[in-house]
Amino acid sequence: MIDLDEEDFLLFPEWKQAVKEFIEANFQPGTVVPHSWFNGRMGLGDMPAVMTMEQHQEYQLRRVQNFHAFRTTLLETHRIKLDSVIGIGYLVVPPQDQAARAMLDMAKDVKRAFRKANDAATYVRTEELTDAQRRERTDTLAKLQMLGGMHHSVLPKA
Repeated sequence: MIDLDEEDFLLFPEWKQAVKEFIEANFQPGTVVPHSWFNGRMGLGDMPAVMTMEQHQEYQLRRVQNFHAFRTTLLETHRIKLDSVIGIGYLVVPPQDQAARAMLDMAKDVKRAFRKANDAATYVRTEELTDAQRRERTDTLAKLQMLGGMHHSVLPKA
């Protein structure tokens, strides 16, 4: 009879094993964990130097899917937030900074959404609109300006 311990088994999908190893590694708040650590544990390895567009898209899709599940589980189950450090890896956010960073993340998202909505409502072929449609567009722009002003006074600078 073969005697197997729980450690002899790898979890699947790979991101579950990565969560387990991340917790076991006991990364301290403030630590930046490199991309290579995540890629190696999610069955991705380093991105090959040469690949077809199709291979690149498949690699990126697998990476995004695995990392999203990993990051969500880390936050919701283990209460650890990771923030991207572009080109390097992910910062283990200190608990005392987590709520403030969440507010900043939201402020960036709201700002981006307002800019996108404002652009879509501003750059309209108005010559093709009826008078009623022009008034409706003007009302929409006024509402966007009002909401934008409210969000600027409440949310932190992103």
